[in-house]
Amino acid sequence: MDEWLVTQALGDATAIEETTRRLPARFGAAVSIAITVGLPLATWSVYWRLACGHDPSLMLTRALVDSGYTEVAARYAASMPDTASSMELLCTTELWRVASGDTSRSRAVVDHIVHSTRDRESVGPRIGPSGHLCVEAIEAGIEAQDPGATSRPALARLDALHRQGTGNKLPAGINVALARWLEASGDLPAAVAAVRRRTNAWTEGFQDAKPASLREEGRLAALVGDTAGAIAAYEQYLELRDQPEPGSLQHEVATVRAELAALKAKRR
Repeated sequence: MDEWLVTQALGDATAIEETTRRLPARFGAAVSIAITVGLPLATWSVYWRLACGHDPSLMLTRALVDSGYTEVAARYAASMPDTASSMELLCTTELWRVASGDTSRSRAVVDHIVHSTRDRESVGPRIGPSGHLCVEAIEAGIEAQDPGATSRPALARLDALHRQGTGNKLPAGINVALARWLEASGDLPAAVAAVRRRTNAWTEGFQDAKPASLREEGRLAALVGDTAGAIAAYEQYLELRDQPEPGSLQHEVATVRAELAALKAKRR
């Protein structure tokens, strides 16, 4: 019965709410599935009402890679203080700002993290992202915004750390942001490699970011001439994101369908 209810939550905010009321333990799964198929607005309207609406870190994590959350994310990020008590929230908010092209607060946030994190390698299991990795990620994003930079040491360090594995110490979808920054620096092979470094574990945050990761993989693979890889990524993306809401996500799905058709036609 619980699996059936989660399945019903795919396309209807009311069904998500009913799932939560009858089976609270399944709420996370219902939300995760609804986000994956492309229903951010319906999902978050329920999330705010029934769960931890006071903590937008999860929504900001999704916004880091998916355009469907941009409007809501911008509203919350604008009101977020540069000294938020949660390191996870502070890191996620600033990474979203940087990924969106806004570095106006970045230096102040980095200074706060450096001065408030005693152990820069690990800030404890309740906080999430380590201060050290967060600083590296923000610095890498700042460098990527500078088209005149002759070197990008922070971006290189973040790429090296990501190859080693950052686990859950950075927001889900950091591979997508890193890939975009590497692409902006002109290193397309490294960008493809970065976007392909994603976990296959079933955790709600990482699985929610998977469609965006596959979309970026398809686009980047096509740019480096990996037609087979691009087709495979796009096909898996379309399998997952089969109920996109009207607006930016629906447009993205249509764009992927068109690009996939062009790649298949080219391969014939």
